[in-house]
Amino acid sequence: MKRLLLRIDLSNRTHDIEEIPNEIIKKYVGGRGLGAYLLYRFVPPKANPLGEENHLIFTAGPANGTGMYYSSKVNINTKSPLTGIYLYAISSGIVAHTMRQAGFWAIDVRGIAESPTYLAIDNHQVQFKDASALWGLETAEAQKRMLEDLSLAKAATVGIGPAGEHLNPYAALFTDGALYRCFGRGGGGAVMGSKNLKGMVISGDSHVKAVDEEKLKEVNREVARLLKTEFKGWAESWRRYETCSDLESMNELGMLPTRNWQTGQFEGWQGIDKSTTPMGWPEKGRACGPYCPTPGCREVEVKDGPYQGAHSDIEWETVYGFGTSCGVDKMEAVIAAGQICDEYGVDTITAGVTIGFAMECFEKGLIHEKDT
Repeated sequence: MKRLLLRIDLSNRTHDIEEIPNEIIKKYVGGRGLGAYLLYRFVPPKANPLGEENHLIFTAGPANGTGMYYSSKVNINTKSPLTGIYLYAISSGIVAHTMRQAGFWAIDVRGIAESPTYLAIDNHQVQFKDASALWGLETAEAQKRMLEDLSLAKAATVGIGPAGEHLNPYAALFTDGALYRCFGRGGGGAVMGSKNLKGMVISGDSHVKAVDEEKLKEVNREVARLLKTEFKGWAESWRRYETCSDLESMNELGMLPTRNWQTGQFEGWQGIDKSTTPMGWPEKGRACGPYCPTPGCREVEVKDGPYQGAHSDIEWETVYGFGTSCGVDKMEAVIAAGQICDEYGVDTITAGVTIGFAMECFEKGLIHEKDT
């Protein structure tokens, strides 16, 4: 199967396909390596991150789509509006697998659409669709509407929320609809918003073959064996608490970012730990993407109190961003903050630590009520 790059020009509403040389695939390993190479190739050094010269590049790797365990990650690569330098961010979900099924190792988006637009990519076909009615919608609802507009029951989706539309420098891109998988860091959502691009829908029906199918099966069997033997304890902990499994030990070691890193220990950690909060966490976890043998994602809804009805799938980043970094010891508040970020399309890490920084500034008299 050829290794293909789909290049989309929003300004001219055109697209073309080019083959990626095999030596490039071997030299720049995986989606991250390939993305860095393409970004260096396409984006000039002094490009404005929110300007026409910047590109938004989605890249997959050789394992995506093959059935290899733990192969759900997809990369975005761009110039960050938050830092002004190279950005890569990753997300779980079905985007990378679907890209490979559509025939692509990479999708490069450049230019600026004349009006709000979303892209419909079906194998090698590309449509530029009107997104005017989607502008202003939250991330999951926008992705749902794109699927409905195309009469698709299931496909890979990527989209931004109001934060990306308003070019918030730490706006994120979200995928997989109401599962809220996220390319979190660096403001990729603002780059998409600057291009008047609300999102993408990707579908494909090609079979992705591993170079050595038998060897792949052997590797998967060995991974499964290890998860039942040498790594059984880790696997059970991950399935139950996922990325939040180390909160207690991080606190004991003084590595828990607390009150804008004024200390590394948080006295209220038990109030935001999945193992100690009686939130009714589902017993059965949900996989973050295809071919994950240790599913641990769990969404929970707050049943009562001031945050009643708030719901989110809380992970480590949100727990320390809105919890320990801000001195918050209530899981219900963290869940509510996570939901707001998911819906508006904001990175929970940057949002949380920014608030923690502002809180310390306020406490030390560097800012006042009129600044808040």
